[in-house]
Amino acid sequence: MQIVADLRASGITVLQRPSSSRFPWSMSLDHPAWGTAEIVFPKDFPLPAHSLLEQSIGLTPSELQHVLTRRSLVVLTMPAENETTLGATKRWLRWGRAAAGTTGLCVIDHRSEHIWSIPALEAELAHDAPLDVSALYSVRAVYDNEGMLRWMHTHGLEELGGFDLDIFEPNTEMLGTIGHDVLRSFAFQVLDGRCTPNSRRIDLITGAPAQLVPWQTFIRQAPEELISLWSRVEHGGRRAVLVERQGVSHRYSRRRFRPYHGTIETLSNALVEFPPTATDVMAERARATWPWLQHTLERYASAPEHISKEIDAQCFVKIGMRTDARFGFNTEHIWFRASRLSSDGVEAILESKPRGLKRLERGHTYQFERTEITGWLVRTRLGAILPHDDRVARMLAEYGATTL
Repeated sequence: MQIVADLRASGITVLQRPSSSRFPWSMSLDHPAWGTAEIVFPKDFPLPAHSLLEQSIGLTPSELQHVLTRRSLVVLTMPAENETTLGATKRWLRWGRAAAGTTGLCVIDHRSEHIWSIPALEAELAHDAPLDVSALYSVRAVYDNEGMLRWMHTHGLEELGGFDLDIFEPNTEMLGTIGHDVLRSFAFQVLDGRCTPNSRRIDLITGAPAQLVPWQTFIRQAPEELISLWSRVEHGGRRAVLVERQGVSHRYSRRRFRPYHGTIETLSNALVEFPPTATDVMAERARATWPWLQHTLERYASAPEHISKEIDAQCFVKIGMRTDARFGFNTEHIWFRASRLSSDGVEAILESKPRGLKRLERGHTYQFERTEITGWLVRTRLGAILPHDDRVARMLAEYGATTL
């Protein structure tokens, strides 16, 4: 079998087991760095539904069409070890990529329903950076019959001891970078135990606190068109809906909950709030993916001139800096436009005037060590590439921009 050859090519010891009525074949696997795992071919396991694949917002259009051609699947399981959830998931992804080999179309985390295309897997496994929290859940987008985005929801956080989120009537910008950050902030807060499905306040967007209500409570008061959407999808479990905050006087009234305005209105000027623990985790990933960023920018720069102009890649770095004494010596994260990258750091230009850092001057060039970097971003004509989201980079690769 080709899968056996692919597994062995990844340095995996394969022990084939006797077949059974449920599993025509199964194998025990062992790898010197990844530990052990098992893989089976289930006889009657259903293929992922078209709707599950089509509602995923993590695939590029080309990847989606490729994945929709799926004809069979195998199930890979791995025993837990003494490691974080993010660490275990990344180890499982290494197993998944090896199992996909030369014939696999994608890897799906059954717990979260997160779909990894092969190019996404290869980009993630090209470095040892810790996984981003967004790898622990999936996001589904549901449209009405007129093609309008009416509902977004997550899957996977309940399975980790938290709860999932439903957002009704979202702005289409929720499908972009800032909307992605809103969901990441929610995931960090849920997994840190900072909120519950009944939290009367949750801070996701600065200056616009929201409220959470259990989905059962919301759906009882929801308009008929939202109830109809909900009934179209198999949905339930421990979930909460993001709504407008209600005052104390309305706490025991029958006033209908309204979808949260922060995700309905434009997000162009929104500032997403993250808990302090998230900042350290995101900074670690930004620094660990620095070599990948360098390599990606070098490929864009070496493309023919007309391609480089079409991509129009501009790199920005975020630096954590201590504010002046009268601002309490807090840490402020400032964006600079990168002019030259090296393996050890970056030369970057300040294009703003930070209020709490009078020692910095707009338009000046500064040198920073890689250890000072807390984030990076590449703007292109197709959208942004970030440490936690390389979808645009994969789209550029599909169009041949990085290989011409």
